[in-house]
Amino acid sequence: MYNISLARPCTDDPDKYIAESGFSRPFSMKKLCQLLKKRVANLKCAEDLGVAKFEIDGKTVMLYRNGRIDIRSVKDAADAETIMEKTERLVAPAHE
Repeated sequence: MYNISLARPCTDDPDKYIAESGFSRPFSMKKLCQLLKKRVANLKCAEDLGVAKFEIDGKTVMLYRNGRIDIRSVKDAADAETIMEKTERLVAPAHE
């Protein structure tokens, strides 16, 4: 179970939310960017800024070096939890 906060409504769809949460460990941005290049489409990854942006199941995921994650366009906390689980499986090898 993750500590998920539905921060605010999305500007493009007020019926959906931006969820904020985090993983317990930070990421190696070099490993994270290399890993995601092979596994996701529409990746924007900035090692120097410590952020990766990509999509999972139509949701925009922003993943930060320190382990923070923002997920856009979620319906509710359960929807965010599903994306968190998928993201964690996807990026686990990039944890420091």
